[in-house]
Amino acid sequence: MTAAEAERHALDALDRGDAAALAALEARLTSLHEAVPPRGQRPLVEPSRELTAADALEARELAATAAAGIQRRRDRRAAKTGARSKGAADSAQVRAFVAAGRIAARVRDGYQQALADSTWRGLEGHDATSVIAALDASFAESASDWTCIDAGRAGRGRRPYATVVLRVPGPDVVPDRGPGEAVTGRSMLRRRTAAQREEIYRAILASATLAAVNHVLSAAVATDDVNVVLVRPALPSATDLQAGEARRPRLEALHVIRLSREEVTLRPVDADPVQLVLGQVAAASLLEHDEAGRSDDEPADELSALVEALNVALQEG
Repeated sequence: MTAAEAERHALDALDRGDAAALAALEARLTSLHEAVPPRGQRPLVEPSRELTAADALEARELAATAAAGIQRRRDRRAAKTGARSKGAADSAQVRAFVAAGRIAARVRDGYQQALADSTWRGLEGHDATSVIAALDASFAESASDWTCIDAGRAGRGRRPYATVVLRVPGPDVVPDRGPGEAVTGRSMLRRRTAAQREEIYRAILASATLAAVNHVLSAAVATDDVNVVLVRPALPSATDLQAGEARRPRLEALHVIRLSREEVTLRPVDADPVQLVLGQVAAASLLEHDEAGRSDDEPADELSALVEALNVALQEG
């Protein structure tokens, strides 16, 4: 579920006064991190289907029909029948066709496996191009609001890292009324305090962040550190309102969070993700590239540039 979909479902449930639907949505959004993504494995190309004598005869019939050109149906039928009888009688040619098809299939399968192995070696060696491509393909397959913008090695230990942008819903995903019970036990919507809304919203952010990190660590098998840039829809500013641009969609940076594989994998399964995730808010450089001499003291400029690029892409899209 994307951030926009989550906000829409929450508002729809509130409009309908459906306390059960709102409770189910919030339970889902605060438990995203509990899903266990499959760990990346070396891909094995499925062998091509072997050609049979029937395939050889069908190919011969198609060739004979095409060679006959545009003629009457009776002539085309005669050409196909003649090709079938000739092929059935000439089993040597059929065997040669099947043998050639088998060789072609092996060459094709070997080529496809070599491509897959090359990609896998790139992931094992934490090649930046391979990591970014693999993560974006995996994110697209899972229909997630994530994208990988950087990968490489940084720090004294040359630890492999990946940086992803995670789009999260705005505070409106937690409305001012939430699921509760009447004195009769019937489900109903009750007004929530600002502290209650903030607590639920923090849980949603932490769960989404940890889910993204788990996904990265599973798909990019050599990655040790994950930088997560949280962005969300920005509220219209006073300038926007005066200029009549209240409905113009924009994003704003919320947090930059860095988590290591050790912190995530050694975490107790039932531990609250809020303390782990939001306790790691850091002013870290988003695009480390220490091998190019980039320092760690310019995160604000990088973050502003990143958000600006995202907003440009949002307007163009």
